[in-house]
Amino acid sequence: MKLFLALFLLMWISALQAAENPVKRISAKELSKGPLKLSADETISKDHGRVIEAAGHVKVKYLMDNGDTLESVSQFARYDRGQGLGEVWGGPDALWVSADPTQPATRLLAQKIIINPMNSELHASGKVSVIQTSSTLTAENVSYSNEEKKITAVGGRPEFTIIQDEHHTRISAQIITAFTDTREIHFSEKVRGVVLLKNDRSPVP
Repeated sequence: MKLFLALFLLMWISALQAAENPVKRISAKELSKGPLKLSADETISKDHGRVIEAAGHVKVKYLMDNGDTLESVSQFARYDRGQGLGEVWGGPDALWVSADPTQPATRLLAQKIIINPMNSELHASGKVSVIQTSSTLTAENVSYSNEEKKITAVGGRPEFTIIQDEHHTRISAQIITAFTDTREIHFSEKVRGVVLLKNDRSPVP
């Protein structure tokens, strides 16, 4: 009977401690588990390590299932192991590097980025800019589907700009779709384009 009471008391104390301490700080070793590497001024885990949250000068790196990588600097980050979803917000400045060496690196600016590493997908929202060497895609929302090899830009009058030595081209539409495998770009609904040639000194509208 005494042994039973002692075991019951021990279990009750353990349950009480778990209820009082749902949040714990995690080590660098724990952070390296899963599809991301992360450093920040403050990092905690919740729900028995299922959710990781970071604040301060956050640096996070995701390895996508297709071999692409996404590295970001932001003020905040969150990763839910159960859902397999990561979020960065607070002015994220990200570099997206494709596993395909023929694809250029892409800089991604937004107010918030949601990453699905297992499906190699992401969604960026809030004044989004997708920047490559000679082109920029801007919109309120930009998403990437690895299954379809497709980037879709909607909201806030999406605009695609190409800057080259001989011309400066700007095309806007309600929906802009770019296919990363064929490098085709489709413009849908209310399409408007402006081309400024090198010898044309008039300002670009």
